Amino acid sequence: MIKLIFGLLLTVTSLAQAQQTSSSQRLSDERIIFRTNAGDIVIALYPDIAPKHAEQILRMVKAGIYNGTPIGRVEPGFVAQVYDYNAKKTPLTEKQQSLIKNIPAEFSAIPHTRGIVSMARRDGDVNSAESSFSFILGPAPHLDQQYTVVGEVVSGMDVLSLIENIKTDRQSVPMAELWVDSAQIVDAAKLEETKLQAAHSPPIPYEQGKLAFEIMAGFLFFFTISTPIAKSLWNKPKSK
Repeated sequence: MIKLIFGLLLTVTSLAQAQQTSSSQRLSDERIIFRTNAGDIVIALYPDIAPKHAEQILRMVKAGIYNGTPIGRVEPGFVAQVYDYNAKKTPLTEKQQSLIKNIPAEFSAIPHTRGIVSMARRDGDVNSAESSFSFILGPAPHLDQQYTVVGEVVSGMDVLSLIENIKTDRQSVPMAELWVDSAQIVDAAKLEETKLQAAHSPPIPYEQGKLAFEIMAGFLFFFTISTPIAKSLWNKPKSK
């Protein structure tokens, strides 16, 4: 009987912890707008849950560290990952590099579900998060208590859905080039006044190449057909 009661208590406790979702967390006063080439994604941070991570992300956004950073990994139903500063189009300045530090893990009972923002880290080192993070695209319980949940998406889920459905190669690299054009901080109370870009499909290099090929093929076909006709008209005997 005692074992049964103890088991029930453990079950209730586990359920209560599982119900600690993003909706119950205090959100930061700021909103971060990640302006991607597929549309804008807005996140709110969890300053009480992951204060050190939230502080560093805000610092990096202000310094422009995320500008030009690729979204280089997309796994439908799992993650869309914003890569770290090493993958940027342009290298960081010394001042920007000095702002990036390894952050100790700040694990919580918040589960990894769709819309959660979770920090990336190196394998085997839970205290190695820096700048890279992932937008969670579906339930990922194996990440719980292993990766720091730092915030949630509050606007732009349509953009994430579009990104999620872009074709990828076998290494989960999207066929379309995806990146963060810029990132900015706005006051949460003024977010409604801020113009946000809706979801729109970024160009796929293959499709662009295919279009160029079709245009060139059409031109060559027209040239091949029209040249003999033009010559025959040119060489046609003229009446005297």
